[in-house]
Amino acid sequence: MNTLRLLLGSIVMMYSAAVSGQGAKNIVISEVQTDNSTGIVDEFGQRHAWIELANTSFSTYNVRGMYVTTCRDVLNKTMSAPERIKLMSKIPNGEDKTNLGARKHLLLYCNSNPSQGKLHLTVDVNKDETLWIAVYNGNAVDLIDSVTVPVLNTDESYARVDDGWQTRTADCGTPGF
Repeated sequence: MNTLRLLLGSIVMMYSAAVSGQGAKNIVISEVQTDNSTGIVDEFGQRHAWIELANTSFSTYNVRGMYVTTCRDVLNKTMSAPERIKLMSKIPNGEDKTNLGARKHLLLYCNSNPSQGKLHLTVDVNKDETLWIAVYNGNAVDLIDSVTVPVLNTDESYARVDDGWQTRTADCGTPGF
């Protein structure tokens, strides 16, 4: 009987570990473009700075309600969640693309207005300064991923490649890959 309990307990623990491994921590920032002059256009034909998120897991994950920020003040551990939220832009509900499939990518427009579309965020991106970008869980406290982006030339992007980050020229950008 004890052997059966031990076996069942082990199975439950392995299953729990596998399920928890397919959560928010599998959402990463995969590419950033801070000065989009000739590249990707939004649904209104306008060009904005953009951030691409990737789901590295083998299951679908809903990124709705997660937050994106470029304000390092949120790193202050004494700051309350409501104070942090004021410094962040929420990935909105109501867009099917935010239900991010396994191994899929999502492009979010920055320096924009959410009234322009559900994938438009108010995140401030200054193309002339080094930029820190972070993604936080829906509680606005748990940091999921962050990257510091160097100043990029027009139409260059900063992309996660295997074991690090690389600057990509306009003709070598990889959004969606």
